[in-house]
Amino acid sequence: MPRLLAIGLIILLVFACEERKWTNIYDPETSVDSGEWAPQELEIEQISDVIVRLTWQQRDPRIEGLQIDRKRGGGEWVTAYSELDTTLKAWTDTVSLDSNIYYYRLYAYAGENYSEYLEKTILPVFPAVAIRNSENTNDNGLKIRWFQHPFTGLTGYCVERSENGAAFQEIATVEDTFFIDYTLDSENVYRYRVKALSSRYASDYSKEYPVRWGITEYELYWEMPFTGTPDVIDISADNTSIMGGDHYAASTLKVMDFETGNLRWETSYSEMINCGLFSHDGQKVLTGSGNRVTLWNSITGVKEMELDPVLDNVYQVVCMDISSDDQKLVAGYTRAGTQLITFWDLTTGDSLWTYDLNIQPRMIQISNDNQKIVCIAGSAVYVLHVAEGELLFQDLSGTQDIYHLDICADGTKCITGINNSMNVFTVDNGSEVWSKDVNGVQSLQFENGSSSEIVTGIGASVICWNIQTDDSVYIGEHGNTINDLDICYDNSKIVSSAIDNEIRVWDKTTKRLIWSETFQERLYPVRFSPDGRYVVAGTADHFLKVWKEKFGWYEDN
Repeated sequence: MPRLLAIGLIILLVFACEERKWTNIYDPETSVDSGEWAPQELEIEQISDVIVRLTWQQRDPRIEGLQIDRKRGGGEWVTAYSELDTTLKAWTDTVSLDSNIYYYRLYAYAGENYSEYLEKTILPVFPAVAIRNSENTNDNGLKIRWFQHPFTGLTGYCVERSENGAAFQEIATVEDTFFIDYTLDSENVYRYRVKALSSRYASDYSKEYPVRWGITEYELYWEMPFTGTPDVIDISADNTSIMGGDHYAASTLKVMDFETGNLRWETSYSEMINCGLFSHDGQKVLTGSGNRVTLWNSITGVKEMELDPVLDNVYQVVCMDISSDDQKLVAGYTRAGTQLITFWDLTTGDSLWTYDLNIQPRMIQISNDNQKIVCIAGSAVYVLHVAEGELLFQDLSGTQDIYHLDICADGTKCITGINNSMNVFTVDNGSEVWSKDVNGVQSLQFENGSSSEIVTGIGASVICWNIQTDDSVYIGEHGNTINDLDICYDNSKIVSSAIDNEIRVWDKTTKRLIWSETFQERLYPVRFSPDGRYVVAGTADHFLKVWKEKFGWYEDN
């Protein structure tokens, strides 16, 4: 027995001599790392003008509770500012908008022991409202919308307005996230701003939202069905009549009243209509179909004249133009062997002269002064004198086909375009004035009344150029390659269409995209009406469509 007692004492002595392991977080001498049982993932956010919220995770169930210390601005820390139950994972505090930073420390405690703390800071602010957009209402009001402010406990929103740059004035206090203004004058420009309100404070102002009265979109005015795509389109200069011809083996010519879209008359052809136009006085419609040019009365549809080819083996009229006095017509023809240009007297129906070409003509124009004719054929340019058909000069040096041609208003310059360059030359002698190497020339023309400003479709971009300064102005871009464009009579707007079936109208001065719409079918060509109020296009689903400008208030960026 004494022996067993001695053995037991020895065992106790051995265990007593081992290092003690302190695993109880309540023990003042615990060896547990204080970070092991500390709270985690502390976040802070402001949820109203005077309330901030702290959130966290606490995964150790051994703790007795949580404490938060707080410091405001440059003051002292307030220890144990708040004591919290172990089950809480969120806490709110009331603050002031006094430009002081608030500091918070969160930690757990167990008896007299404290975990490591997490710290966050916040500068309470009352952030601005964000104006969303505006909308013209059916009852002639302007609806200003803004996003709902993220803070809770708001009493409403204050709307202020400035008129023509004057000081802002409060015009409404509302609880909704919109306001409809019925007191606007289209002669004025306005700016809006909005602030959120609480019982104690007001938020910062929103960014100013300027609005102006003008064209906001184009809406479909009328449409006329065709058998095929009406890609031969012209509008009379007085804006009263419009013609369309579809480019089919068996074609139809239709002439409509432009204002109503009502059909005045139509006629069918056994061959394709390759070209067509109105006389400048709007009294005649001229069409090129098969190998003859036909003159029609635009109002009655009575055929007044046919211009038959003066030579044998003429196949097709492919292009034509009429003099500004409506007295003469030039037409380009394809025929067996050499190709042909014929100049006609429309008062008598007589052929005045012909000129032979080696290549099929593609486009032909008479200068506004009725003195020169410019024709592009393949890669060549020909300039002829109107009176006798005398060749003034020709440029046969090109190696690529020319697809684009325009003569400026005063008849002194001409621009041509191939795929990768544009060239401007004098009509008198062919001297080069300007050239630009650019990839993807799709469309070009001189601005109305100008001999130095041009508008172009380059790839997917609409770009304006000044050939005197060599400056360019980027207007805007499509999502795909442009196939046609036009500029309105006062050069204020540009319409363009692209191969992705999208049509766009731009404000040339501000570069604002006025209207954009994508269709199921391709649009070609696109034109402004002579008064600039309408957009016209032929569509691949066999319609001639007319859209009318629609006015309203728009954001004036």
